[in-house]
Amino acid sequence: MLFTIVKKCSNFDDDDDKNIDEIKGQIQIEATQERENDKKAKINVIKKKIKSVSTMSKMFSTLREE
Repeated sequence: MLFTIVKKCSNFDDDDDKNIDEIKGQIQIEATQERENDKKAKINVIKKKIKSVSTMSKMFSTLREE
């Protein structure tokens, strides 16, 4: 009787392993998407800083001319 119970439980464990693998795959996909979003956000911040420096440079050059 114990053998049949263990055998039935092992079948359920096999199904859970497949689900766990699918969940791990989804988590990895979400993690890579978050990393890509973080990279894009950092790139945008750097672009904005460069633009602000260029506008300040233009402003100072016009002030020097006047």
